[in-house]
Amino acid sequence: MGLGRKQNSKTDIKIKILPYVKTDETLSDAWEDFFMADCKNEQMGIVQIADKQGTDERINMSITDVMYWLDKMQEKDRLIYTKEEIERLNRQIYCRCLETGDMFDIKEIVKDTSKNVFIATSDNYTELKDIVKDIGYSKIVVSSLSESLKDGVDLFYDFDKKYHSFKPYKDEDTISFSEFLTIGKNKQVERAKVTLDDDFLITYTSGSTIVGLPKEIVQQHRSLIVMGRLHDYDLSGLPKMKDVRMLAHIPTYSNTDVITSMSDPLSQGCSVALEPIYDRDFFNSSLVINRPNAVAATRSFWIHSSLTYQKEFPNIKQRGLFIPISVGENTSLGEEKLINKFLKEVKAGQDRLPIPAVLSMGGGDCEHGGIYFSLYHAYKSKLTATSKYGLVPFKGLSQAILDEEGNHITDGSVGRLVAIGPTTMKEYNNNKEATNKFFKHDKEGNIYGDCKLWASMKSDNRVVLHGRIGNDFRMKNGDVVPCYLLGEIVEEDSNNILSCEVVNVKDEENQDTPVIYYALQPDCKDGLSAIMHANSRLCENINKELMERVHFSKVNGEFDLTGSGKRDINTLNEKGLNNTFTLGYIKKNKINKNKKYEKKI
Repeated sequence: MGLGRKQNSKTDIKIKILPYVKTDETLSDAWEDFFMADCKNEQMGIVQIADKQGTDERINMSITDVMYWLDKMQEKDRLIYTKEEIERLNRQIYCRCLETGDMFDIKEIVKDTSKNVFIATSDNYTELKDIVKDIGYSKIVVSSLSESLKDGVDLFYDFDKKYHSFKPYKDEDTISFSEFLTIGKNKQVERAKVTLDDDFLITYTSGSTIVGLPKEIVQQHRSLIVMGRLHDYDLSGLPKMKDVRMLAHIPTYSNTDVITSMSDPLSQGCSVALEPIYDRDFFNSSLVINRPNAVAATRSFWIHSSLTYQKEFPNIKQRGLFIPISVGENTSLGEEKLINKFLKEVKAGQDRLPIPAVLSMGGGDCEHGGIYFSLYHAYKSKLTATSKYGLVPFKGLSQAILDEEGNHITDGSVGRLVAIGPTTMKEYNNNKEATNKFFKHDKEGNIYGDCKLWASMKSDNRVVLHGRIGNDFRMKNGDVVPCYLLGEIVEEDSNNILSCEVVNVKDEENQDTPVIYYALQPDCKDGLSAIMHANSRLCENINKELMERVHFSKVNGEFDLTGSGKRDINTLNEKGLNNTFTLGYIKKNKINKNKKYEKKI
């Protein structure tokens, strides 16, 4: 597993991985024996992992990365780790790389390219130039962001200076993007013969959740063309997008940015504002600078603006913003309420709409593209008298809710969401195992792509997302309880509970232990009462075995984010049971049973 660092001389580092075996040897002793003898500075080593069966697994990582993870462990005097903990190591190191923008093994990615032309912005090239030069590209094009500015002048320098440098870049081994555009300007080039089924684009999954590291997604020409067509107003019911300015600020390694913020809007006649700075703390400034009519952002970005925008820009409204979209994460009712309150206060959309705009919901993973969309979700919810209106699938999509045996669930119960359509990816690049795992068969043999989400389906095919598959609680009798069930019970009180994330950590006895991280609404008057009522609701619906393990932790401020702008679940997992509290189990006979969850749990 490479992690985007320059490789130097390699040294064997041996860490034995045995299930919860203790040792008298301290970490400091181990470091002396195994690490410091031959490894210094940022040299790469090989971590050799041996499980109980004697299976060896070798992982490339820097000594600094190893130290970072070991420092995060609760028991710092331990040398022996389980295989599960090593997998956690991998995720934590990824998160660290993500925070610094070093997301992938860039060297391996770059080596897989054609070696003809390498194009990068100046800030990224500064970090990659040694790798690029070692590979030996025939042309290296470096675009200074000053080239995108009129006369190279940054009119918003006071906004940008803390986040990005727009200074010109010059290197004797490179040419500027402006120079690159002049090459072959008058040269006649034979038009390439391309079919709809030819590979067009490789982007990356976010890799920001517990599921794992980013994977390369191969999209065909057909995928982007069809997706743009499905979003046209005559098929989708969405507004005509002519004379609409779309803000594209999500990193372009993401399929979300390429399709949702660039390809689709341009195909519909939009103009696109390309924002080079992707940072939650900069999002307010980006809205002010670009004045978009439409923008897709994660719920975490929208929540941040809801809490801070009017403090930063008390006199600047967003009257032109009439299509604010939440993407990438499932948004709770409490979060939707807060965001819509903010949109009303800044008069969002009032230049184009008779009433303030409310949040629209976009859905679909990187592998499928933006296959779901509910325009003005809160209005639709009012019309249907339900808080869970759900997401509307675009035409041409085949979807299903499956149980673990591949049977179709048709009664509105929760199961695995799968979908297939002309926008679905072709494969994960050079990863047959992951590709085969992605494509699922139902009992009739029909093929779908796995959305990796718990979901339910309304009678009119609207989809309600509940949570990500993969982070569940296992009972002693073998029963499995998904994390989202606990979260939904807590979030019922949307007037007081803003956000909730449930993670599974191990206690001292290696038992699955729910930790419920919650954030209160800004106007919540009695947070203790709110969480005590949440605990009571949990006791009504969760079996005693699990309920007795439930821990709570209040989030003061906002949740940490990954580099992709999503909530950082791995960081929550890392905290274990630190700074948590319990409220105890209340006997069910003292509480009115809530039939709503009786079937689920």
